[in-house]
Amino acid sequence: MLLVKSTEYVGGTTAYSAGTTWISVSKYAPNVNHEDTSTNAEAFLTCAVGEYSSAAMRRAFLDAGPKAVAYIEANSDVKYRARPFHPDYLSELEGSTLRGRALEPLPFDGRKIGHAFSLIRSPIPEFTVLGGMMVDRS
Repeated sequence: MLLVKSTEYVGGTTAYSAGTTWISVSKYAPNVNHEDTSTNAEAFLTCAVGEYSSAAMRRAFLDAGPKAVAYIEANSDVKYRARPFHPDYLSELEGSTLRGRALEPLPFDGRKIGHAFSLIRSPIPEFTVLGGMMVDRS
């Protein structure tokens, strides 16, 4: 697996969104939304970013997302859950949904990753307490 970043940190928009990752039709989605489909997610992405990406790139993202989540969970201490209510940001677009695509990491002890912790982009201050400890929406 290769991770390419444009800065010295990992965790771009995911860090800014309290660790939330947008992944459609993950194994967690049916827990909160059994009606979502990859067809709906593809329609949503096409409306949201269609002119900025190719259909093949969007399809690759949709296909690889659940596999990436499974890989991360199998090879790290990171585990996810679907938010029970977290609408797509552009909820007026075709294919959008109110729940199931926003995956949030379960809390874990960042000290477990040792020196690599310094490579993680800091979250926005609104998602931290006590001088930098990240908190979830709950």
